[in-house]
Amino acid sequence: MSGNKISRTIDVDLALTPEELADAFWGMNDTEQARFFNTVGVIAQTEFTDFSMQLAAVTSNDILLGTGRRAMELIGEYSSKT
Repeated sequence: MSGNKISRTIDVDLALTPEELADAFWGMNDTEQARFFNTVGVIAQTEFTDFSMQLAAVTSNDILLGTGRRAMELIGEYSSKT
């Protein structure tokens, strides 16, 4: 039908890849990134008995490269300065 438009709302379940999530994080401003970490903190308190165990699993995973490890280190260094 030319000239006519149909508008539809479609529900889609999407699972972000780790790469897509990282890209989305990088596109956030400082307030959005702070909200992201606040949410991670809430999830860690409610879903994990020991968040440090999750971090230990990540840091011992063979797929973690030096660049990823350095990003984690920088987060730790800057978060302890406030």
